[in-house]
Amino acid sequence: MFFEEKGHIYRVKRGRTFTKTQKSSEPLLEFECLTDDDNSRSSHRKGNTQEALDETINIDYDIFCSSLMFGQNDSGKFLTGTDKTRKEMMINILHLEDVVKGCLQEVRDRKNAKLTVIEELQVKINLTKERMDSKDSIAQVKEKIKAQKSLISSFDKERVKHTNKRDKLSSSDKITKVNAIKEEGKTVKLELQSKKEQLDSQTKEWRKLLDDAT
Repeated sequence: MFFEEKGHIYRVKRGRTFTKTQKSSEPLLEFECLTDDDNSRSSHRKGNTQEALDETINIDYDIFCSSLMFGQNDSGKFLTGTDKTRKEMMINILHLEDVVKGCLQEVRDRKNAKLTVIEELQVKINLTKERMDSKDSIAQVKEKIKAQKSLISSFDKERVKHTNKRDKLSSSDKITKVNAIKEEGKTVKLELQSKKEQLDSQTKEWRKLLDDAT
């Protein structure tokens, strides 16, 4: 296993060495810094090498390995697990929980931003549609007003026509003569009425004188 600590690259080799007959074995632990000239950290005693390793990584080596690699049970779980299980295990091993949360939050923020843009566009579309409908209504009203004005203009023309015709008739010679005859007839009628009244009065006086004489 290779790892970096304080700018130095280290290699750790851990296992067992077997005899030629493969009947016995001994634990093997090698530790060296690849960036130093005197790179060997191994000791003739495994315990001393382990202490040097613990001092370098500042924690127990077994805990260090557990934080970087699968445990025995987790290895089988990773091999037989689903894609989701493998993904979750890799996130836990690499301590990417905060990164994943940040990515998910970024996705949510972008989605919300897109939804906001969509909502704003929908509002603009609705306003545009309302304005178009309003323009249609205004156009219809204008057409009605135009029709009413045309009708009023027709009525005015007819009224002027009839007025001119009436004035023309009233100013004609025939109408003037008829009016003169009517006025003369009224005068004659008044004169006849006056003469009749005078005749009636005179008749009454005669009758009175006749009655007095008898």
